[in-house]
Amino acid sequence: MSKRIIAQRGTSQRLAHIFTNIDMRMGHQGLKELLASKRIKMQEGDFIVFINTARTMIKAFASNLDAILFVKNGNNRRLDLGVIKHLPKYCNGPSLNLQGAVAENLKEIMTRRKEKQ
Repeated sequence: MSKRIIAQRGTSQRLAHIFTNIDMRMGHQGLKELLASKRIKMQEGDFIVFINTARTMIKAFASNLDAILFVKNGNNRRLDLGVIKHLPKYCNGPSLNLQGAVAENLKEIMTRRKEKQ
């Protein structure tokens, strides 16, 4: 499954696609072939995120198709998908600051919880 994402304002980076339910055993080359089969053309500043079916692994590619992020949660803990919407803000050229996106997501969750009280 692929979802097209619109860039956040004020960022030069863009989360172009999110692929879910991906079999990560296909490796880096297999993911590149998947993109080619879907005829996805990336522009400078785009990046693509792949998430496995169990939501325990995430891999991100930059526009030059180099992997810039690979995270595997230990003990089969699921990744919080809310983090993904914050990734464009924390993408700086060829690097991606996952910790910043996680912190922003946690802050947002805590703010929502406070507002409900």
